[in-house]
Amino acid sequence: MQVLEIKTIINKINQKEIFEAQTPDLALSIKISDYVPFIFTALHSGHNLRKDLVEKCLLNDYERWYEEDPKTDEFISLLPVTLISNDSRYEYDLNRSEKEAIYETAWGKIVWKAPLDEEERELSLAKYRNFYKVAEALIRMIESMFSRVFVFDIHSYNYKRIQRETPVFNLGTKGVDEKRYKKEIDTFINHLEKIQLPGIQTAVKKNDVFQGRGHFALHISKHFRSTLVFPLEIKKVYCDEMTGEVFEKMVTALKDKLENAMVTLIEPEN
Repeated sequence: MQVLEIKTIINKINQKEIFEAQTPDLALSIKISDYVPFIFTALHSGHNLRKDLVEKCLLNDYERWYEEDPKTDEFISLLPVTLISNDSRYEYDLNRSEKEAIYETAWGKIVWKAPLDEEERELSLAKYRNFYKVAEALIRMIESMFSRVFVFDIHSYNYKRIQRETPVFNLGTKGVDEKRYKKEIDTFINHLEKIQLPGIQTAVKKNDVFQGRGHFALHISKHFRSTLVFPLEIKKVYCDEMTGEVFEKMVTALKDKLENAMVTLIEPEN
């Protein structure tokens, strides 16, 4: 994989080049093996935290892992256009506004031994802005090539703390024009319902656990009128959220089944 500056990555996108790269600070990875009308993102899959921030963080490795979305980058790894954040959401949360992107407290826990200073915050926020610059350049280019673009915004969620039955797949649609995209939404839900996973009954719900009002989806929907964002939350059935153990067979199954469901939405069966 190439190591490229943000400016070079954006130039390559503007030239419609095929490439795979990560930034020198390892904050993000991008892959474009074909310019197609669908993009796959994993905003919270990363676990990296700058060394100086690790020393200031009150949370241990597992506590951070618990609230991240591990393996969601692997779920989309076979797909042609991917944009992945390698940094922990505890450094900056791409699904919040820039003003709210750096936590002081999160899920009832104080994050830092002492508040971050302006220089520390700016180092993180610069990476936040770079991710959005690349995402916008990518969507802008693909919108110029196709009448409609789909962005699959892949997340996962902890369920053992929820005192009721929850779906394996939760599609959030409150941040998009549900009337305009009713056909696409219904079709995607139908494809998700056909997914069969080992030892699990697959349930799919719309706006059940999450509503799809994350900043990334709202930002893209606001600024790109021909792009539909699908914020998809996957129940953490592929790991033990209490111990950190990952079930690799389930990860593989999800990767294979999700790829088919998402690509089939764009390329319907004859």
